[in-house]
Amino acid sequence: MKSARNHSDMTDEQLQEELKKPCRVCGHESKGFHFGVVTCRACAAFFRRTVAEEKIYICRQNGVCPIRHERRNMCRACRFKRCESVGMNKDDVQLNRDSIKPPSSVESQQSRPEQLPTVSSPEDPSTAQSVQKQEPVYQEPIMVRAVYPYEVVLLNKMLDGYRSYQSCQKSLYIVKYPRKLGTIAQPEEVKLSDYAEMDKGCVTLAHQMLVEHFDPFGSFAMEERRKFLRNFYIPFTVIDQCYFSSLYFPNPTETRFYLHYRQYMDSSNLIPFFDTEHKPEESARFVTFLFARTRRLINRFVALKLSEMEIGALAGLILWTVVTNNIEAESPLIEDKRNRIHFELHRLYVHLYGSDEAGVRFGSVLSIITEALEIAKLCKESVALSKIFNLTRENNDRIWSEF
Repeated sequence: MKSARNHSDMTDEQLQEELKKPCRVCGHESKGFHFGVVTCRACAAFFRRTVAEEKIYICRQNGVCPIRHERRNMCRACRFKRCESVGMNKDDVQLNRDSIKPPSSVESQQSRPEQLPTVSSPEDPSTAQSVQKQEPVYQEPIMVRAVYPYEVVLLNKMLDGYRSYQSCQKSLYIVKYPRKLGTIAQPEEVKLSDYAEMDKGCVTLAHQMLVEHFDPFGSFAMEERRKFLRNFYIPFTVIDQCYFSSLYFPNPTETRFYLHYRQYMDSSNLIPFFDTEHKPEESARFVTFLFARTRRLINRFVALKLSEMEIGALAGLILWTVVTNNIEAESPLIEDKRNRIHFELHRLYVHLYGSDEAGVRFGSVLSIITEALEIAKLCKESVALSKIFNLTRENNDRIWSEF
């Protein structure tokens, strides 16, 4: 069986034929490439959980259990062995998807400091041994680059840019809060003044990301870059913060909202967030509707399980949409960039989900752009009105002092 690392020499027709084959693990109907191999969703999910949670299975039948889709759960040890034997790649697992536990699971484990070994049912000849015996904490995403059969040069470059932005944001946080160095990376509830302080630095980091990784942004005149950045930054921040909220706070009724690195606010109690404002209660009431709408968008991120690469692609599409909307003449170069992102993203979806589901995924992800732009517009309007009604002390213009 060829793994994902050997698909690069296959034609489109050969890949389509491969996608028609049954799951290489259990023989059930496959649903595209997962971790380099054509599998069903159930086997892909099993493999991802096993790798991400570092589970260890023991077979009670000498490692020769048959793995068929009718009884694929019979022995997890043999099932995982089968996953490895057909070429599923551990390095392709995005560990951040499984390392961050929802609030409900965190709370239940905090009442039990030590996790007991799993007890297998009589029907299950394998057993999982616990390797985790510590208080659960929020874990930062682990950066993993997957291997795909196609060249995704533009997607990879934007992914590198987005990861660089996140890495620099951590460095910025340590510079501003040196006493936090070495502490557990738990998100903390903050005030608007704390958020604005980080926001000022993040504007500079976003500009650096665009110059270094989103060609040809760096070739624009400084005045043009300033104009484009002002229109790009808020919708980009919306998708960035929705992405991390979907990881740290995935519960659909969750009221906490992830901000910049290690920062969050609670929309059910906004008065502490606006504590430094002229009228905290009125400021809180003024923006409550925004967080209700943003929570709906976060829930879409949770349902889609968006990857870092998709966030990078969305950032690129938002940027070139903003540029197109703010230039007088058409730009073939910008249009080509946007089309190239569409092409690479759609081709990637065909590889990951199969031709039948690629279009649905493609449309669902791209629809996020419209909602992010609308939320960004509402944010700008809220800030403008808060100034008119003298609700805020925070001078948003200072955030753009570098530009």
